[in-house]
Formats: sequence, structure tokens, C-alpha cells
Amino acid sequence: MRALLKHGSIGLVACAVLAGCAGDSAPDGRPDGPNVLVQVRPGGILCAVRTVQVNCSEVAKHLRETLKVQSDEYIAVEVDTTTEPIPFGSMTTVIDSLKQSGFTTVIGSIPLPKSGS
Repeated sequence: MRALLKHGSIGLVACAVLAGCAGDSAPDGRPDGPNVLVQVRPGGILCAVRTVQVNCSEVAKHLRETLKVQSDEYIAVEVDTTTEPIPFGSMTTVIDSLKQSGFTTVIGSIPLPKSGS
């Protein structure tokens, strides 16, 4: 173990182990894109899920009951960065709500600005 730590290889071993346990992934080892994208709208009250707008507080219920999303499906929560103030707190609230509702693969996503803006 000391030899691994001394040469910095422990990080590669840990990454390899974690990558093997990450679930579905593309052939090159990267995770597939999200099954569902939740977009927190300006103001942080409404969220867009596919073509429907729902109250952000109702996103978990909408995913589970209307869209029949399984608890282990990959969900990305994205925040609108084109308006001020950027609702980062609302994004965190939606992520926490989804996790508390039993969804296990939820990430936050902050889109990069489009070129020229």
C-alpha cells in the first residue's frame, strides 16, 4: 500500500474501482447523458421537465407519478444562467428534494455561456 501511495497510483486504482461501480455507461466508460433534464426557470419557482412546466416543489412527484421515472435513472438539474439573479439555491433545493424522494443519481448542471454572449 505504501508503494501505491508513494507513486501516486492509489488514485488510479480508486478511479478504476469507482468507474466499475458507476452503473450504465457508454462503451468508452463515460456515463450516458441524463435520462431526464430538469431546468430551474428564472425566479426558481417553476421547473421545466421535458415539455411541461411544474412547480419546482412538485418535480419529484411529477417524475415518479407522471413520467414513471425509476429511482436509479440519471437526472440532471440545470439552472438558467442567462438571467439575474441565477437561482443556484433553487437548484440545490430541487436536487435535495429529488434525493429525499429516493432518486439516487441526481446531479447539478450549470451550462456554459454560449459563445458570443
